[in-house]
Amino acid sequence: MLRQRLGLPSEHTTAYRLVNSEGDGLPGVWTIARPPGSESYYFYGYYGNTLPLEILENTLKIAQSAGDKAHAHYLIAMTIQRQGGDWEQRQRVPDEFEAAIKPGKTTEWYDDALYNYAEWMLNTGRVIPLKDGNWRQEPDYKKGLELLRRLVK
Repeated sequence: MLRQRLGLPSEHTTAYRLVNSEGDGLPGVWTIARPPGSESYYFYGYYGNTLPLEILENTLKIAQSAGDKAHAHYLIAMTIQRQGGDWEQRQRVPDEFEAAIKPGKTTEWYDDALYNYAEWMLNTGRVIPLKDGNWRQEPDYKKGLELLRRLVK
């Protein structure tokens, strides 16, 4: 029987995990976000390769350490930044980057988060709801420069 050959636990199993890494869980997500053997210039979102936002939000819910939570926030910010979405989603980007850089230089992606956050603020900026119910985006050069200065400290 195919189910037994694949090692599925029971006849009620409808899905099977294909990605295993360092005991599954968060390391599996981190491995997908930065595949082993990727080039030194690879970054999350390279060529539009991003994880579904729902997976990253669930990753954030199960993250235990401050570093894992910060990593999940970074991936969420980058995913929304790359995929766009509605105004409410784009409004989240600065908050997600802020949460990603909160632990400081203790995380390996701190400089990536600072740089991408600065780029977002310099080019896209904050999402501002208008009184008439519309939205606009406005670059925040002061914040972008502040982030770049933190990067070179």
